Amino acid sequence: MQYQVVYNPNAGRGKARAALPLLEYQLRKAGQSYVIHESVKADSISERLAGIAEEDVIVALGGDGTINMLIPFLLRHANPLGIMPAGMINNLARAAGIARKVPEAVRTLLAGRSKCVDVGCINDKVYFINGMGVGFDGQVNLEGNEIQSMTGQKVHIVAIARALRNYQPTQVQIEMNDHVFDASIFQLAIGNSPYMGGGFKLTPEALMDDGVLDVAMVEPLRKGRIVRNIRKLRNGKVGVLNEIHLDRTKQLTFTSVASMPVHYDGEVYQPLDRQIRVEVIPAAVKLIGDWQY
Repeated sequence: MQYQVVYNPNAGRGKARAALPLLEYQLRKAGQSYVIHESVKADSISERLAGIAEEDVIVALGGDGTINMLIPFLLRHANPLGIMPAGMINNLARAAGIARKVPEAVRTLLAGRSKCVDVGCINDKVYFINGMGVGFDGQVNLEGNEIQSMTGQKVHIVAIARALRNYQPTQVQIEMNDHVFDASIFQLAIGNSPYMGGGFKLTPEALMDDGVLDVAMVEPLRKGRIVRNIRKLRNGKVGVLNEIHLDRTKQLTFTSVASMPVHYDGEVYQPLDRQIRVEVIPAAVKLIGDWQY
């Protein structure tokens, strides 16, 4: 058995590059065999991993985007996934109980428990394992990508401020759980894990192995209410805002009058589709973590 380390040198604006030597040291210290694959594209990494053994563990050294790049391969193969968090936010690692520091993350990789987790699919085109943000959260993601002079949570804070200036709610029609309704939405968060954006618990009760996606629909609200309650929203206290409505579903379709900014696991959804269908693929990927459930 080998650890197949997929390393994205661009992840975390240098964090992954800095973490690689320490990861290699920890694996050698533990007497583990490993192979390093440097890649930034899903197609190329799938080709490189095509001949690995079934018992090999794939390790994502990077952030949520690096993990997302591996999903198409993982859906076709039974190899478990381990995570070395080295991205900007690392929401999936947080959900799986994986520490940010390399030595602790390696201990989880070697001794953690593998759980079959769900995956979301968007318009039969792309996948997400952590979550999907539509509207304001998509705009925050776009703004964050434009900020190159900062790292970490500072990027997300500035991106939120810019998005509050630039984003306007959009009228949508949502079909979910045998109901169809029209609404003006500020944000639609679809979570496989509790954490979205910069670590906000917008879907605080989400479980990654329950066969459903958690949905947080946010109605238009005054920007001041967001700012005043931002700390509570980070901690999952979504009940402080009666504009937030929570639900669960196996699939949903939303149609907007104009194209909306969308991200999946922090990746920009490029097609300007005004109708988007989202569905869950249950128990799709084996994920190693320090699971608390």
